[in-house]
Amino acid sequence: MFGLALIGFPLIGGDFYVNLASQIFIAAILAASLNLLVGYGGLVSLGHAAWVGLAAYTSAWLYLRFGLGHWVTAPLALAATTLIAGVFGWIALRATGLGFLMITLALSQVLWGTAYRWAAVTEGDKGLSGLTRPAPFGISLDRPAAFYYFSLALTFVALWMMARFIA
Repeated sequence: MFGLALIGFPLIGGDFYVNLASQIFIAAILAASLNLLVGYGGLVSLGHAAWVGLAAYTSAWLYLRFGLGHWVTAPLALAATTLIAGVFGWIALRATGLGFLMITLALSQVLWGTAYRWAAVTEGDKGLSGLTRPAPFGISLDRPAAFYYFSLALTFVALWMMARFIA
């Protein structure tokens, strides 16, 4: 029943609520990944959202600066974020408990400060503009309902992968 409600929601919800639901799906992926880290790994982090921001900024910057398509920028952003997260993890995992928590906070603030102050690259507090939504397999995600179904599918795939990881 819940699945039918999720599928039918864009038919009855206005654009605002459909866009909001899409954002909730994306936040659910972040929350589930944090649950994986905290609940199953025992590592409480205050810098988890920094990786989403870094990947988003990297993808957007590559798209705007070099004109690369979404299919190219997404894997490059994932690789860059994984590399930087690996370095930060190597530093943070030297501590435990409250020390780990504070190091993750400090390292995430380094990323925030870099994004905020390096205006030549990130445009500071204005952010990057001129972005478009991807069109996977030629399917436009510009309409709220299309992006809703795309983010719903990604959420299910991400949750399924996390469930397989812990099983």
